[in-house]
Amino acid sequence: MIATYLYSLWLKETYKPIILKRRRRRLGIPEAHKSTNGPSALRVFLTATLLRPLTMLITEPIVTCFSLYVAVDFGILFTFFASFPLVYSRVYDFNSGQIGLTFLPIMIGCLLATLTCVLCDRLLYQKELLGFSARTDSGTNLQDGEEASTHNSQELPRIKVYVEPEYRLYAAMIGGIGIPIGLFWFAWTARSDVHWASPVVSTIVFSWGNLCVFVSYVCTCAFATLHYVRRCALELTL
Repeated sequence: MIATYLYSLWLKETYKPIILKRRRRRLGIPEAHKSTNGPSALRVFLTATLLRPLTMLITEPIVTCFSLYVAVDFGILFTFFASFPLVYSRVYDFNSGQIGLTFLPIMIGCLLATLTCVLCDRLLYQKELLGFSARTDSGTNLQDGEEASTHNSQELPRIKVYVEPEYRLYAAMIGGIGIPIGLFWFAWTARSDVHWASPVVSTIVFSWGNLCVFVSYVCTCAFATLHYVRRCALELTL
């Protein structure tokens, strides 16, 4: 996590309200006052903060399935870490200091996961996003999810002009294999006749796959949230 945050220090701001706030400040445009108290704030809290996540969890199959998968994944994650003191103290006679050092390979796995997610974003998602921008700038002023068609009399195939959400899942598809491999590796090699370095290395594979899945989960949920942006904006103006 620390490595991921350090990498993010050099990234550009992508949060729309912050970008608009900085633009208004640069252009000298006064900020519009929004009421955050009273019944309107309570309505936004109930609908946007409480009900909308539950609605997405129930009505969006990809959110439901991915949430269940990540819930099981995180249960395995913390159970896996809890087994470190048991395995390394009883099987390899490690003391508390040595057991603490066995958690360091997790950092290596997180660094590899960060690299994997960045490569998937640059080589796959951003490539598709550039194609989307090119189609949008070519004269079709359409909203997200609409289809483009020519204005000529000749009928041409209708073209989707948004990036498919599956392009955000490549990191999970690649790193997902690391979770079972790391678990089986650790379970089959954590015995006295096998050197302690083997189960330690297995934690690199497991943490790599785990973070890849989690990052893809967050990105996919962010994509699903975009479908509710218009509804959020309408409720905030009421």
